[in-house]
Amino acid sequence: PEYILRKGDLCGMSHGLEIRCPFLDHEFYQTLIKIPDQERFSSPAKILLHDFIKEAGHIFNVPKRGFNPPLERWLKYCWRERFSGLGVRLNEKTGGFLCSDGIDKYVSCFLGGESSLAERALQLLVLDESLTQLLNIEV
Repeated sequence: PEYILRKGDLCGMSHGLEIRCPFLDHEFYQTLIKIPDQERFSSPAKILLHDFIKEAGHIFNVPKRGFNPPLERWLKYCWRERFSGLGVRLNEKTGGFLCSDGIDKYVSCFLGGESSLAERALQLLVLDESLTQLLNIEV
């Protein structure tokens, strides 16, 4: 858990890119949104940040941490219907390379409460969508 920001940082470094995440603190956002537009968009950003740090500097004194979306909840409740027939679809789209029974068993384990399988379940959905898009491209 708590690794998404780290993955983004490592990916950026591996390609020689400087990647900076925006401030993810809700207090910082709420403070900025209260500033009138004419001041917020005309003042140098560093001045706004400096003023905020004086008021709420405590948020900058916590250890670095990641942000993880509620992946398991999304998969089980919002995207659950996308798992229906997933094994057959992936078997067909890969020309039998992926076993439909194995995929369906994996999905059943995840939906049955095996939360540690959430990321891999997402990867199967992403593969399904990617192959759908790829196979729908006319050459």
